[in-house]
Amino acid sequence: MTSTPLRNRRALGLGLGLLLLLLAPVAFAQDPHDPAARVPDVPTGTARIRGVLKHPAGNERAAGSSIVLYALAPDGSPGLRSGTANERGEFVFEGISNAAGIVYMVGARFGEVPYGERVRFQPGQSEIEIVIEVAEPSRDGSQVRMGEASLRLDWIGTNLAVEEVHQIINLGSKVILIPKGERTSGASAPFRSELPAGATHLDISAGGLAEGFSHEGNRLGFWGPIYPGEQELRYRYLLPLPEDGATLIWPLISGSSGATLIFPGDGPQLSGTDFSPGGEEATSGRVFKRLRHGPSEPGQSLAFEVSLPETRNDAGAIHLPRASVWVELDDTFQQITVEQSFTVEPGAHLAGRIGEPLLRFEIPEGAELRGLSDSAQTLGLIPNEKGDLDLLGPLSPGEAMVSYRYRVPIGSNASKLDLVFPAEVDELNVLIADTGVVIDTRQLHRRRPFKSGTRIYLHRQAYRVAGGVPITAT
Repeated sequence: MTSTPLRNRRALGLGLGLLLLLLAPVAFAQDPHDPAARVPDVPTGTARIRGVLKHPAGNERAAGSSIVLYALAPDGSPGLRSGTANERGEFVFEGISNAAGIVYMVGARFGEVPYGERVRFQPGQSEIEIVIEVAEPSRDGSQVRMGEASLRLDWIGTNLAVEEVHQIINLGSKVILIPKGERTSGASAPFRSELPAGATHLDISAGGLAEGFSHEGNRLGFWGPIYPGEQELRYRYLLPLPEDGATLIWPLISGSSGATLIFPGDGPQLSGTDFSPGGEEATSGRVFKRLRHGPSEPGQSLAFEVSLPETRNDAGAIHLPRASVWVELDDTFQQITVEQSFTVEPGAHLAGRIGEPLLRFEIPEGAELRGLSDSAQTLGLIPNEKGDLDLLGPLSPGEAMVSYRYRVPIGSNASKLDLVFPAEVDELNVLIADTGVVIDTRQLHRRRPFKSGTRIYLHRQAYRVAGGVPITAT
């Protein structure tokens, strides 16, 4: 199997972004705040992945290159193992699982350029062999062209959430990369862009190529790697918007072969005299509209109008009818999944501000957030600087539900469970996997055990749980 370079492909999602992060220089990887440092080993077993880094001038040129094996289990749990190419450019990862559903990504860093391959074992297969082609990069950006550009807008609270995607095309046969020491000015970068005034919370890690960006003031530059063929540059930011709307300017400093505005039918509305309707698309149960613009010359800017539906910041209009908490226990962690239902009174959309959320859900100290449901992200449930979850909205009148998952290391108080809700919950159900545990609590009433699939859960229940009052079980 021959690999292709690690391109900026959305389908690889978090796994690719984390893989490229882990291939960063050692000084960065040793940052104690780097979540990658806490990733466990890949699932173990009797299978192996063998590979070689193929260099046009001889595979020995790739000797000593860093190799990373990243695993993503069906439940979203990551695993990580690292290695080094030998004097012949070869590497092997032994003693790994070939279980169905596990996706492996093998990444190699040759020089400053990451390459890689995504693989999975077929039923009965115990060995995979791959070839990753590497080469010295080119500094010549004259072969770079710009393709389509898109700007997707949604809203989080009273902010616009903006994602820009730019297609960049390398017409040559070599990877293009300008080394960090030669990046003299953002004006000479192969790709250039400019953020709107007032943009905050810039995230250039969305496509896993953060190392290639430079950021000075509101100017962005991308210096590579730019692989032969087409790839995408993707970044996100927040943009405060006045209540009465605004005119936004989208600078296309590097130009584009065409531009598209994408926005939800139930959120911020866009219009512009230079745009034409581009149809609709359904994503995750929501309808998104499109506006199209033709080619843009380098340096051209596009203007469009943005308006938001009427909003209010009124936590009193939110009611919490039911919460379900699922608890799984093993030797090292409590795995907690919270499912929270909402009802919102009729009226305008509810929207909070960063630092002033509609509701705040406390996460126990020392816990590790493991994931948010799609609906949670759509409704603006985001981590804050303390590690808790802030609900910013927008929330529409009617019913909604979010879920989130975290885990708590088991210590001396191994089975202690602490729950706090931001407002009164009519009905609380706590379901604990029955692994022989004994539950001690005076705040929860015993109910019949609950069966889900092949698992039996001990069921405890409470009514009219006051907001801010801890519920504790041991």
